Amino acid sequence: MKKEFLSHLLIEGKTQSTVDEYDRRLHKFDLFLDDQELSIHEVTTQVIMSFRKQLLLESLSNRRINAILSTVHCYFNYLILHGEVKINPVLTSLSLPVKSTRKERLSDDELTILRLHIDSFRPNVRCAFLLMLSTGARVGEVAHLKKSDFFITNHMLYISITNAKWGSDRTIPIIDNEVSDIIQQYLAEIDVSSQPVFRVSKRTLQRHMTNFSNKTGIACHCHLLRHTFAAKLIEQGISIEIIKQFLGHKNINMTAHYTQSARLDLSQVQATIWQGN
Repeated sequence: MKKEFLSHLLIEGKTQSTVDEYDRRLHKFDLFLDDQELSIHEVTTQVIMSFRKQLLLESLSNRRINAILSTVHCYFNYLILHGEVKINPVLTSLSLPVKSTRKERLSDDELTILRLHIDSFRPNVRCAFLLMLSTGARVGEVAHLKKSDFFITNHMLYISITNAKWGSDRTIPIIDNEVSDIIQQYLAEIDVSSQPVFRVSKRTLQRHMTNFSNKTGIACHCHLLRHTFAAKLIEQGISIEIIKQFLGHKNINMTAHYTQSARLDLSQVQATIWQGN
């Protein structure tokens, strides 16, 4: 039934990368059942607790373990709908506590250093990083963009992101005019093809960022550019709802997590609500 379940996820609109991740999580569960010589019909809550204990012994993070248990929970719901089992043994109370960590955005000085470093790259790599900085797009999304995903409307350059993580497909503008001009010049000099427009892989972009961190001592990775973009927009007074659209989040709480490192000067707030007419 696992293959049917994974196919069902694709039909529901999950991306292939998401389904592949579900498959890896369920594979861990399959290996555990094989080791215990149990069938799916013999799984009880006690068995799930044993599975959780084994995952803890593997030194997986609580967040990772919760993700695996959540996938197994969804799988059992699917089995119940198809009459394979009667109850779901994966109780929500089995979730492990996850400590919320605050991510600090890159400081303005660090952004200046990063921008100078980016400007030293080849045009394709330079444009890929500038696009991440000016749209908040994920590194994988940028690496997969094709020339046909760029278009101009009302004198503004847009990108269309499809097959995105968690179904976060969206169309967003490049709001930095300088970056827009740089990318338009790059696009004008390359041929239309089915290849990714920047001709660089996600891993290569991540490796460039690792090299930057090692060289400068600035703790940075590609996903931090997404957090920095969101935080900078909040600092400029952009509403969290608009930022949510840029990042492609389904939940406003996730957007709030991305904007938590905004550096706001509370002393500039004027309490006019207390003043009379």
